[in-house]
Amino acid sequence: MISAVGYTLNYTSGASGTFSVQVSNDYVPTPPGVVPTDPDAGTWVSIPMSVSGGAPTLTPVVTSGAAGSAYLDVVGISAAWIRLSFTNTSGSGGTFTATIAGKVQ
Repeated sequence: MISAVGYTLNYTSGASGTFSVQVSNDYVPTPPGVVPTDPDAGTWVSIPMSVSGGAPTLTPVVTSGAAGSAYLDVVGISAAWIRLSFTNTSGSGGTFTATIAGKVQ
């Protein structure tokens, strides 16, 4: 089990929206080289997170169309799968880059 995961987010101006971290225990990935015929998308749930090392909060990182960066510190994850999600609320374009690191404590 990876007990700590950190995401560094960088984004340019363009789209406005919300970043969140989601977990799943029933996602079944398609093996490499296999064409998916009926993939199990699983059940993905947004989790509470710490933003820039702050106190745990349910508030995801929100972009307002301006360039910026953020850090998501996710500690104590026991789920089998984790992913970063972005939900666009307005605008288009922009570039998003996320770097993830995990460690066992």
